[in-house]
Amino acid sequence: MSSITEGLDRLTAPAKEKRNLEQLLSENERLEKIKAVINHERKHIIPRGQDYSYIPASLTYESYNHQWIRDSSKGILHLLELLDFAYESGMHFYLGKDVENIECDLAKSINTLWKAAEFFVENISKHEIRDISRLESKLGKNHVLGRFEIDENTNVRLCEADRGQLEEGRSWQMQYDSVPLIILATNKFIASYGTERIKESMPIAKKVLPWLASYMMNYYTTPCADAWEQYYSYNNEPTNSGNKNVGKTIDSYSLSALYAGIGAAKGLADTLNVPLPDLDQGKIEEFLFRYFVYKADSLAVQVLSKSKKEYGETMESIDSEAVEIFRLFKPKSLIGSDIEFNTINTIERTLIGKNTLPIRYKFFGKDENIKDSYFDGGRWLPNGLELAMYYVDTGEIDKARKIIEYVENKISLDGSLPEQELVDPASPNNDPSNYFAKNGNSMINCLWWSETAYLAAVSKYMRAAISANI
Repeated sequence: MSSITEGLDRLTAPAKEKRNLEQLLSENERLEKIKAVINHERKHIIPRGQDYSYIPASLTYESYNHQWIRDSSKGILHLLELLDFAYESGMHFYLGKDVENIECDLAKSINTLWKAAEFFVENISKHEIRDISRLESKLGKNHVLGRFEIDENTNVRLCEADRGQLEEGRSWQMQYDSVPLIILATNKFIASYGTERIKESMPIAKKVLPWLASYMMNYYTTPCADAWEQYYSYNNEPTNSGNKNVGKTIDSYSLSALYAGIGAAKGLADTLNVPLPDLDQGKIEEFLFRYFVYKADSLAVQVLSKSKKEYGETMESIDSEAVEIFRLFKPKSLIGSDIEFNTINTIERTLIGKNTLPIRYKFFGKDENIKDSYFDGGRWLPNGLELAMYYVDTGEIDKARKIIEYVENKISLDGSLPEQELVDPASPNNDPSNYFAKNGNSMINCLWWSETAYLAAVSKYMRAAISANI
């Protein structure tokens, strides 16, 4: 190729990319839908003073009118993906002021998460028991719980509905992915913007990071509620309020989150120049590999199990949240392995089938009676969108596009996206708590996690499509 031709190619490449971006934004009225979703997701971010915010998981479902650490942290990660692509591709010109508004929202959101972390640490420290053989170590008051509220005066408090969880053994609000996700979201923000915009968080992070890191390391062999705030096996045990059924399952998702959390804590400690206690991340990975990789009779290949019983057997199970184990948490010995391939393949075969979106989980063999019956066990949009992002990372662009276009057709005129859809559910006509009926025979039709996951997935897809010139 002559130098003149090479020069022309360099000159015309940006124009080609611009035309490709414009084409992608025009498909399926995508730009209008992106703007609508941004407009709606920003309604979730309610200012609290100048530097903080409150993010209810849903604006229309009363039980979700709280701030979840998981949803907030993942939403931050998602919106950072959107911003990265917007600046790389030139899409920020189409979004205008929205880009700056999102940047401001994210800084406030991270400040709020660290304020919440400080709240939990200070309260736990008053009575903390780290000895996992003792009853008190299992009580909610000994743990960072999964959600909180922040009032107009920027005071963090426990949700009123969760106050009873403090004395519960293995509370459903004990969720070990909360701390790792705060740190992962913070590191990603710092990588793009540095620490100046979240300077309110930095003294807090310096103070509580060593405690949080040792907390994560201490509990990795113990049960907690999974990403769905559930346990799948119980034993009758003494609690502060008498004998109760106490959750006894450990989940590969939660373990992998702790693995990633330790690595992220080390990275943040380097940024902040804070010493950490000795932390052996490899022990968590070894535990995961030893107890969760299995070959079920019904599956025929080695996969990553969803759950195992404490001091007991691996349960034949698969969870669509395993996608985030491979995409976000990345245990070193599993990435790129046959186990990863087999697990994703099993999700496609058993949780998606002929549909586009996955149900949450499925158990096999002697545990096959365990069914997802929440809103009949519908198909989850955020999980499907996480899978779309995984497909982008693995070069399966057409698979990603199929999910993204499917979800785009679910976007309401106001830009909201639902949590689930009632399509070929896991437990048809089996909703023992009558969630569906109590919600006016409707699924939850507004979820920040879904909305931000769409913005991330469509951004990753368009980046890949432009790169591949398709």
